[in-house]
Amino acid sequence: MRREITVMKHLIGAAVILCLATSVSAREVRSFSRDFDAKGLDQLRLDIAVGVLEIEGTSGDRIEVEVQIECNFWKSKCRDLAEAIDLVASTFGDEIALELDGLKKWRSLGMSFEIQVKAPARMELDVELGVGSIDIQGFENDITVDQGIGELKVTMAESRVDFVDIDAGLGEANIRFTGGHLAASGIFDNDLRWSEGKGAARVRLDLGIGEVDLRLR
Repeated sequence: MRREITVMKHLIGAAVILCLATSVSAREVRSFSRDFDAKGLDQLRLDIAVGVLEIEGTSGDRIEVEVQIECNFWKSKCRDLAEAIDLVASTFGDEIALELDGLKKWRSLGMSFEIQVKAPARMELDVELGVGSIDIQGFENDITVDQGIGELKVTMAESRVDFVDIDAGLGEANIRFTGGHLAASGIFDNDLRWSEGKGAARVRLDLGIGEVDLRLR
């Protein structure tokens, strides 16, 4: 058992180094903001390859996004490519999907991203992130996250939540709620379930490698 824990710590450490490597000696080369009308929209999807995401639920009817791009290496070419990056929106019925355009062809190519999103708390939230960190706060509806490597933190009002389903591969998972705490850690299948809520929101969090922390307040 001790050997498994040691191996797990080494693997998590490697994953964290991979997540943070892009921030070493990084320099901001571009920042921009986008604003979208959310009236009549009930679902928000975010699809980001790599970056740091901060997502906050608000009482308004607009989606506000701030993007910072940093270059870590290949700086000359990276700066040129950063100028071509944009945040684009697509709508499908009552859903709006946001993604960084210009990355599919060039990958991240030395770029790292810090993205701050403010959106109506009433919206359902669906986030996909390859590598990085996610911090979600203040949402009142369903939350679904599919993340490859990194750290995932979600904070919600316990009164809004029906159930929680966490599927974590390698690493650690925590659910903190009024009067209790569920935790799991190990090399494989660190799954947690909580179904004592009296609200309506369903929270599903899937992380391959890293740490998940859900706080119900």
